[in-house]
Parts: sequence; C-alpha cells; structure tokens
Amino acid sequence: MYAEIKYDGERVQLHKKGSEFQYFSRSLKPVLPHKVCSLSRHYCSLSQHYCSLSYHYLVSHFKDYIPSAFPGGDNLILDAEVLLVDTKTGNPLPFGTLGVHKKAAFSDAKVCLYVFDCLYYNNENLMEKPIKERKKFLQRVMKEIPNRVMFSEQHNIKSPDQLNVLLEKVFKEGLEGLVVKGLNTIYEPGKRHWLKIKKDYLADGAMADTADLVVLGGYYGTGNKGGMMSVFLMGCYNPTAKRWCTVTKVSGGHDDETLKRLQTELKMTKISKDSSKIPDWLMIHKGTVTPDFITTDPKDSQVWEITGAEFTKSDIHTADGISIRFPRVTKIRDDKDWKTATDLPRLKLLFEKSKETSTFKLVGKSAAASTDSPGKSSPSKSAGKRLSSNGSSSSTDSPAKKKKLDNGAAVSVSPVTSKNPLTNVFLKKTFYLSSDHSDYAKLKRYVIAYGGELEADEDEADYVVQKDEGDGGSSNAVTAEWVYNCITANEILQ
Repeated sequence: MYAEIKYDGERVQLHKKGSEFQYFSRSLKPVLPHKVCSLSRHYCSLSQHYCSLSYHYLVSHFKDYIPSAFPGGDNLILDAEVLLVDTKTGNPLPFGTLGVHKKAAFSDAKVCLYVFDCLYYNNENLMEKPIKERKKFLQRVMKEIPNRVMFSEQHNIKSPDQLNVLLEKVFKEGLEGLVVKGLNTIYEPGKRHWLKIKKDYLADGAMADTADLVVLGGYYGTGNKGGMMSVFLMGCYNPTAKRWCTVTKVSGGHDDETLKRLQTELKMTKISKDSSKIPDWLMIHKGTVTPDFITTDPKDSQVWEITGAEFTKSDIHTADGISIRFPRVTKIRDDKDWKTATDLPRLKLLFEKSKETSTFKLVGKSAAASTDSPGKSSPSKSAGKRLSSNGSSSSTDSPAKKKKLDNGAAVSVSPVTSKNPLTNVFLKKTFYLSSDHSDYAKLKRYVIAYGGELEADEDEADYVVQKDEGDGGSSNAVTAEWVYNCITANEILQ
C-alpha cells in the first residue's frame, strides 16, 4: 500500500485548460476567489497585521509555475494541497496558523503546491487506472520546482512495522498524519478508496498526558445553549511573569446538569467581550479570545483536567503558544487548587514530551487473518465520554478499530504502549492501581505512557499505588505524587 503524508494545508483540485485555471474543493465544489485568496497571507506594513494575498497573486503563482512543472501538459486535472513552505528549511508551515505568524518567521515562506495525483492529462482520462500507474505517470510528466510545485511525499509500505515507524516520524515532525491507499485502487469521485490516519484517531484521540488547567473565563453558547456559559477559557499560571496565560477554549465534556450548575458555581464577572475590562493579571490576545465573562479571582477558580488529541502550537494563546487540539473536560479536579494545577513550566515539559511519546500501535493484517492479534494491550477510555454532575464518566473501554482498503488489506488501530516513548522510566515495572482511585484515569495513562504495565493482582505488582496519602500498607506501596515525581526526575526514586 501507499502511505502519503497528510499536510496541514488547503486541499484543491486544479483544472488547467490552456491558459485558463479553475479550482475545486475536496467536495468538488468550485472554489470562489475569496476562498482561494485566503490560502495565504502577507504582512501589511500599513495596517500592521497579516492580510490575505490577492486572488490574482495565487492565480499568477499557478500560471507561472504549473506550465514549467508540466511542460507537456496543455489540459490537466491535479489533486493537490496548497500550503506555505519555509524556504530556509524546506518544511511546510501549518495552514491553521498562517494569519498569526510573526513577521520574521513569515518572511521566508512561499506558497507551494504539493501534487499527489493526476486525474487527467492531455485529453486522457486517468481515473480508471490504478493509483500505482497514476503515480508512475505523474513522475514521468511532472518536473519539481523547489518550494513552488512539489511531489507529495509518499512511501510504499510493505509491513506494519514500516507503518509504525513512519507514523512516529510524521508525528514527531508535527505533521497531521498519513493517508493510506491500496496500490490497485482507482479514482471515483465521491468515493473514498483510502484510509486517513491522524493522531487524534489513534488511542481514541487521547493524549499521553493531560493538563490540569484553571478556568479563567467563559463565553455564551449558541443554539440550545444560547444565553448561558457553555464555552470556557482555560489557562495556567506563569510564575516568572506572575501572571496568568491562556491555553485553550473548551466546550466539550460537561452534561447539561453540570453546565446548569456551573452558571452559579463559577465566580465570574461579566465583561461582554470588552477588552478594556481585561484585568492586569491575565495575559491575553485581546479580540477573538476576549471572553464574555472573566474569572473574578483565578486563585479561587476551579481546576479541570483537559484532554485532547494532542498538544499543539497556537499563537492566539499566551502560554508560550502552547495549546490543546480538540480539547474536552475529562474531570473536575475538586482535589486541586491553582498551586497544584499545571503551571507554565510544567506545560512546556508536557509539550516537549508529547512530541516524542506515542501511546498507539498499528497492526496490519490480511483480509484472511482479520482477528485481533494476541498480546497485551491497554485500552484507553472513549474520547466521546461526557462528565456527569459528579465528575464521573459512564463510557466503556473502546475496542480496536479496523478499516479495510480496497486491496483487501486491513489496518487495525489498537491503543497499546509505543515501543519507543521518550522515556522508559517504568520499563518492566508493574503497578496495581485500584479503579476507584481518585486519579485513576490519569495515573493509568502516565504509567503506560512511560513504559509501565498495570497488574490486576495486588500481590504480584512491583508497586501498589495508594488511594490516599495516609493509607500505609505494604513495603511496595507508593503514592500518586511519587509516580509523577519519578516521571519528572526520569528515574525510580527511593
């Protein structure tokens, strides 16, 4: 099978007929000029912010470079991705953050078209040819123009191990994921003969680490949640600046009863998105992030456990640009206050570790052998769970997810400990963890993410995690704090 890099750009199908160009979205709808225009931005010295490039700029880009990249192509249809490329490093830049790149970092970026398929060429319909033939054809007729028109990176995958290695490489480089395609698949409009693998699809979309963040503000919801706070601004404390930073906005995780209770339980001051009313203790990018309500005192506010698809960079937030993709509330931490919540130094550490830590493994099988492989796995909780008013969750463990490609191969996604996490501080160590432990979900993720295993028999475990600090117990009893300290120190503490 082929595995192609999934770029964080704008998908476009380009039609060229002579000197005329048309553009279509992934759903094959015409892309309007203002939409194509928004594919890239430049810094405007007059308004001192990033403005959309003109439609004519991108049309000019295609007209200037497509004829050179396809010297023999008069009529053609290409499937491609448009994004910015740092010309110094050759690395693609995330499309979602184009509007807020700093001027110095943005000055070396160029618009580039990454081509991954050719569907039509000089009156020849290529859609019924298998993709392996279309790829060979594309290699013959296209000439790369560095940082302007490039081949999409692809790999011929022959084993599950190859796929695992490639996925880890992709995620470490901050790319979105992979698109896997059978070698003999044809192109049929409206049908998907491929499988998309993104980080948030693996291990039920759970990060190896969560962040315990403080509620800093709130926003009115929409629809049936209109007139009430249903979106919340979460943040952390910066001990160096002695101010609070924003990390993410979260709207998922609470049930209706909890949301109703939070309207009066959270101590908020209404500021109606008036940036002039932002208190000095809050570092915030005024404008799009400014909330309807601001926490009266962050040191007296609630702490919530936030889980998402991954830690990411977002210049709209002030915690050193660190944010969380697809965040949701997984627990109201009544046992924590602002002093024990995740602060900015800890958040930076979690972000750095997240680049090297994976809690997934892909297992490829033939259609004939479609049963799950034996061996230990540690299923994570479902990403779609909601918190009830008492902070509990009713979801059950999710089984491995399997999808088949057109060539008969199947890819099964099973959340198990990665072979190559950043640190193996708990390698070959077993832990007994009671399911009614107040920190069970988080401790389970940490133990597994850092090389350990859970043991069902308390007497057989290397370590028994106490439910309470004063439990005492056997000589191998440890506390949750000890687990976290071992991870921080990257060694088993005595």
